[in-house]
Amino acid sequence: MEKTPPYPAPQQGYQAPVSQGYPQPPQQQGYPQPPQQQGYPHPQQQGYPQQGAPPPYNQPAQQQNSGSTTVVVNSPQTVFGAPSLREASVRCICPHCRADIMTSTTYTTGNLAWLAFIFMFIFGFWLCCFIPFCLDGCKDVVHNCPNCGGVVGRYNRM
Repeated sequence: MEKTPPYPAPQQGYQAPVSQGYPQPPQQQGYPQPPQQQGYPHPQQQGYPQQGAPPPYNQPAQQQNSGSTTVVVNSPQTVFGAPSLREASVRCICPHCRADIMTSTTYTTGNLAWLAFIFMFIFGFWLCCFIPFCLDGCKDVVHNCPNCGGVVGRYNRM
C-alpha cells in the first residue's frame, strides 16, 4: 500500500502558504549592500587603516584643525592605585616615593581578634581567650614600602 502525502510536492519557485497572514520575504541569492550615507566620505578614501588591521603602535596621529596640525603621540601610562592586598607581599608602585617595590608585611591586632576574644570570654573559654592575639590568621595585614616606610595599604580580616 503506497501512501501519498496530503499536500502537493514543492515546485521550483513555489512559496508555501502562510498561516498567520504575514507575507514571506522574497528569497535572494546574496545579501544586498547597505546604501552609502550622504555627507560622510568612505573611511578608505580618508587614509584610515583598513578594517581589521591593528592600529599603529606609538605612531603620531595628525589631526587637521582650522589650518594647523596637531600631533598626538600615544605613550604608556602608569596607574597609581592600590593593588588588591591580601596576606602575601605584592609588587606595586609606592604612592609616597613612586618606586617600584615589593611590599613588606606586618601583622596588627584588628577587629577579628577582638571579636574572637569576646566570643571565647562570653562562652567560658577564659584560659583560651587570648589565643587570637597570638595567631597571625586573626590579625590584620599592613603593607609597607621598604624604601620610605610609608603605608601602602591594609588588608582587614573583617
